[in-house]
Amino acid sequence: MRQAYGDTFPSLRYVRLFRELGGEIISIGSDAHTVEELGKGINQGADIAKQAGFDYICFFRERKPEFIKI
Repeated sequence: MRQAYGDTFPSLRYVRLFRELGGEIISIGSDAHTVEELGKGINQGADIAKQAGFDYICFFRERKPEFIKI
């Protein structure tokens, strides 16, 4: 979202396809390279996950998955 391309990687189209093909676990991130960019686009990522049919986002703590309801 912070680059000229102006869309997420992957876009809603591919996140939805992943879900339709049986994808169950999704995580999101900002791919930040500076402190100022940390967390940018997280809300949009959660919206895309929800639109694609996901109810939870996964993150890992000490290599164990934890889930947050969207």
